[in-house]
Amino acid sequence: MSTIFLSHTHKDKPFVRRLSERLQANGIRTWVDEAEMHIGESLISKIEVAIKEFKYLGVVLSPNSISSDWVRREINIALTEEFQGKKVKVLPLLYKQCEIPGFLADKLYADFTEDFEEGFEKLLARMRHDLYEEEHKQKRANEILTSSYQDWVSFEKKDFHLLDKDKVALILQYIHQPHLALDLIEFLFCSISKLSSFDKLELSKLSDWLNEIGTDGIIDLFERLLEHKNARIREGAIALAEHLAISHTADVIITKMKYESDVDTRRAGLHYIFCLEKILPYELATFILDNDKDWLNQSYALQSLTKIRACLLISDGSKFAEEIGSLAKETGVRVITLPNDLSIYREFREIPNELLQVYEIVILVRGEHFTQYNNEDFYSKLRNYVLKGGALFATAWVNWETKYNNEFASMLPFVHVANQLKENIEISCKPTTNPLAQKLFPNPISFRTSLEISRKRSGSEVLFETFNGTPIFGYRQFGAGVCYYLNSCQHDCLGEMKSPLLASPELRDCLRRVFKWINTSSNPIKSPETSATDDKLFPDVKTTEPTFTKSESNDIHSIDQQIVNLTRRLQKLKEIQALKGIDMEVHYLIEIEDIQKKLEGLQKQKKDTL
Repeated sequence: MSTIFLSHTHKDKPFVRRLSERLQANGIRTWVDEAEMHIGESLISKIEVAIKEFKYLGVVLSPNSISSDWVRREINIALTEEFQGKKVKVLPLLYKQCEIPGFLADKLYADFTEDFEEGFEKLLARMRHDLYEEEHKQKRANEILTSSYQDWVSFEKKDFHLLDKDKVALILQYIHQPHLALDLIEFLFCSISKLSSFDKLELSKLSDWLNEIGTDGIIDLFERLLEHKNARIREGAIALAEHLAISHTADVIITKMKYESDVDTRRAGLHYIFCLEKILPYELATFILDNDKDWLNQSYALQSLTKIRACLLISDGSKFAEEIGSLAKETGVRVITLPNDLSIYREFREIPNELLQVYEIVILVRGEHFTQYNNEDFYSKLRNYVLKGGALFATAWVNWETKYNNEFASMLPFVHVANQLKENIEISCKPTTNPLAQKLFPNPISFRTSLEISRKRSGSEVLFETFNGTPIFGYRQFGAGVCYYLNSCQHDCLGEMKSPLLASPELRDCLRRVFKWINTSSNPIKSPETSATDDKLFPDVKTTEPTFTKSESNDIHSIDQQIVNLTRRLQKLKEIQALKGIDMEVHYLIEIEDIQKKLEGLQKQKKDTL
């Protein structure tokens, strides 16, 4: 059946009613607002939906309608759909002589001004011609689907016989049957999954067919798709599931992820599970963390392993980065390493902002690879990470990279001065007068390094500096998190240089204490200054400084944040318990009990503090 939306002004209502009656008598469904609207419905939203669903928009042209803002709005909606290749077509219907708007002037119109019957026959002929064309395309679409499927099966389901994008588009637009066999749906899904993009495809039709085959059919379909030999099709099938929000596939995808050998396909699967807010089974998450070398897949695994403390090392590939990572590892964190070149900017786009928060600390080492261009998204994510409570440990050249990125630079403890860098030079450094500095850097030391010429940013703490006042190590509280900065790196444009940490055992010992302090202060109940005053942290340090007194105040905001995080995790575990009942794994039950005890302790601590 052909359908037409009649756009008009109420002053032309008698003509529109007559036209509507004649069209319906000829088997054409019409939309006239007085017939279709129900009390309480939103007029604007109803009309927008109707225009998108109908085959034609008939614009009744008269002196009354061309001055109507309402009619103009309806035309704009339809023209937008038409320009985007959607099914609606705009048909001008000249009821009374008037100046035809410019945006309709190039369209053929039906003239009703002198003879209603003549105008009506012209309109009917146009619609019947289009109907004939559509019926032909429907027949052609069915033939393509059937014959292509048979070829695919005959040649052992080789990818060569899958549909190209034009044929897929034709099938999705012109096959209107409500039910499609599972085997044909599999063929269509394989064809679409292999495409480089889903742009301009009416994928909503797939949802209708999936609803018809039901949950069991959907599970069967994705069992087949995720067993396909072509990794591109496996990855594309998961992308389709996410695009169509097919939540029934979650358990199938989780099951397949352990045996998935393709990195990108596993990434797609774990990303979708993350978006569904599902928790990976403990055994699967542990397997991925221990066996998958891809940093992003390891990150998804960590999201389900809340008891594992982790550090993300964004390395420049230098020995210096490796040494810093090893110092972090000594504190008991699991170190996950990113690729060691400029591809990190592209790679980092893949990680959701929320997922980055699984890391207790992010270490960013620049030096061998650096650039001031096309890194805005990368640094925006790191800024957001710190703002929400993360700890960033950055090294020299980060300040230079973000010199013109004011939003990110504002959280760094040092200000880069006059674009000046010094490479492979000997410097002598001393602790500042800050009591914490005396613990972390008890003695002056000299070492070779490359560094930025910088100064302290207002509101920051400098703990280690050169004798002429250039800051070498310090930190700055930012939002709910903190940024630590080591103004040192391994880089020499004119030759090679040794890692400062290998060249200076004294510097390495100092940074070992720094990471031990950071590890302790990462417990948000303690501020950096508080945790550093505990002499048990630094039994090897001999100092003549006076004994430090512990702060008696706790950060209420940080306690609240812990309560929020633990409550969110507890809620997810309760959802799992509701689903699994007595079959729930023991380690989850233990975790629930642990979280409940921690929450009780935090509530008591908050009450005592207040």
